[in-house]
Amino acid sequence: MPGGRMNEDEFFEDWTESIRRELSEELGDTVKINLNPEPFLIHKHRVNEGNHPCIIIAYHAQLLSGEIVMSDEHDFLEWVDVSTYNPSPLFTEYMLEAVQKYLKQYA
Repeated sequence: MPGGRMNEDEFFEDWTESIRRELSEELGDTVKINLNPEPFLIHKHRVNEGNHPCIIIAYHAQLLSGEIVMSDEHDFLEWVDVSTYNPSPLFTEYMLEAVQKYLKQYA
């Protein structure tokens, strides 16, 4: 589940471009995806550091081609079966809530 923050100058632009930028940064330039432009999940939370309000907006994407090359921001990659996946060893707090919400609704 790659993700990231939207740059301030991207806020009033097409958000799918922000998503494509993040995917390229986190998975490599050769990855091609089919991105559904409609969000499937919106989750409100407070950021752990500073307790600032934040919103997670998640989109479905399908990997079409390309070799995934993890960025330096990550140290772990694993393909899992979404129907049996237990996110609690890897995710905590608001991210765990968001992943559990996704699994409950879409797995």
